[in-house]
Amino acid sequence: MDKTLVIDVARLDRDGEEVEGVLDDAVLDLHDEFLRPFAGIRYRLSVQLAGRELLARGVLEHIPGVSGGLSRRVPDVREKPQ
Repeated sequence: MDKTLVIDVARLDRDGEEVEGVLDDAVLDLHDEFLRPFAGIRYRLSVQLAGRELLARGVLEHIPGVSGGLSRRVPDVREKPQ
């Protein structure tokens, strides 16, 4: 899995292009003790230049069947019966 997504605008077709692949979940750069990614991220994007800016439209999704997606671990804050 790739850790970066690079679009070379100098080589981009004038009418835009379709790009797809899988990114490592590390691209999310999460620094939260309760959020932990555990699957790659599949992308399917249509990219094109719009003046001096890059326009990207499409879909990002976790890879089903690998491990699921993003988990949130919530600490148990309920009081224990005595």
